[in-house]
Amino acid sequence: MANQSQSAAASLNQNAKIHIAAVVFLVAIVCLSAALALAFAGAGLTQLQRWLLTVFLILFPVAGLASSVWLILRHYKKLALVASEDDFSWTTMTPEQQRRKLNLEVARIKQETSEDENLHQLYVSLEDLALRQVEAENQMPLLRHIVLEGVPFDGVTIKDGRVFCVEVTFLVVPDLPQEKVDALLDKVEYAARRVRQKVPAMRVRLLVALVTRLNEQAENRLRSSLAEKFAVTPVDVDVRFLRHDSLQKTFIAE
Repeated sequence: MANQSQSAAASLNQNAKIHIAAVVFLVAIVCLSAALALAFAGAGLTQLQRWLLTVFLILFPVAGLASSVWLILRHYKKLALVASEDDFSWTTMTPEQQRRKLNLEVARIKQETSEDENLHQLYVSLEDLALRQVEAENQMPLLRHIVLEGVPFDGVTIKDGRVFCVEVTFLVVPDLPQEKVDALLDKVEYAARRVRQKVPAMRVRLLVALVTRLNEQAENRLRSSLAEKFAVTPVDVDVRFLRHDSLQKTFIAE
């Protein structure tokens, strides 16, 4: 993948060189034509016309090259993103990886609640509804259960020159353990570092979708605690609170 990234960058640099060479060639042709016109028709031109043509021969090459370089530098990052998005290493999580992640989440929930229900089925359902809500709110389709640069995420997409990594968590108590927060930040920081190594202009944003059944008072306590836990982050983090009953009403209830 590193060789592919270097090839993409080399291709982009080569395109820029070709563009500059083409502009230089056109400027040279125009200037040569003007110079020939000045040489052969100079005797029939007034002093003002000769002066204007001389100024044109001086300023036109400078203006042409300056505008060409400005356009290339202005759109360089966009060109780099378009040329290099395919350099990312991302694959779909295997069934085993998905099952392992699901079991870890269910085990955490079981430690926090005594409710007797099929937590595996509930979590899968809530994860799907949460990802649907994220897609609807942000108007961006997600690739689900993706391993980005060796790091698994519930959803991944690219929009406006940024990679959005989505993680869904179901909370039954007003607390997101610090070790869970640290694990989220560690994984997205690693993925972001790998992405920037291949596409320096690309940025990574973590979107954490918290699905809860909490009452308003408990949810406010949770919000306050998370403000401190996510105070210092290696990448941009957006925490979304989604209510279980609201998701069901939006996507399931008639």
